[in-house]
Amino acid sequence: MPDHGEDIALSALTVGAESHPVGTDDFPLLGSRALGVRRDALCSVNAVAKGWLEAQTLRQSVLGWPAGPAAGDTGALTRHLFVVDAAGESIGVVSFTPHPCPSRPGIRATYLWGMAVRSDAQRVGHGTRLAKAVLEDARETGAALVWADARLTAVQFYQRLGAVPEGPTCIDDVTGLTDQRVLFDLSNGSDKA
Repeated sequence: MPDHGEDIALSALTVGAESHPVGTDDFPLLGSRALGVRRDALCSVNAVAKGWLEAQTLRQSVLGWPAGPAAGDTGALTRHLFVVDAAGESIGVVSFTPHPCPSRPGIRATYLWGMAVRSDAQRVGHGTRLAKAVLEDARETGAALVWADARLTAVQFYQRLGAVPEGPTCIDDVTGLTDQRVLFDLSNGSDKA
């Protein structure tokens, strides 16, 4: 098992098919301040040329998703955020895009999906860092809501970060797993991230 004290970087990777460096106006905020992470816990934040294919590969190995892009993976406004180790190997990913929540039409929202952290790197804060980065980006871009259709096994993780489950569970068409919609209401500051 790797030493989780090693340098880890969060890397903003792609918007649609184009690579964008972290900290530009296209992806404004992914410094360690925004992530709530000690500066000494991360090496410098750096952009790497990875996109939906890297996200799909990691999600396939961690979550068992089928080959090919998930819905939204190649969208023009989609962003794929990775946690990478010091060698540049991806150990965690989340994808997100501006998209209205079906139960809250008319509210500016961000949809996140496909969060996955390699099993040998779980339970040390990488998923939390990814989720907090999405929440911070959503705030900075004016979203009032972040939502996901979470696996039942992940609902408590999102709740610890301030999400509230909503509505009935459903079977995901892609994974066959039972999902529960979770909502982060950014308009009233109820999320904890």
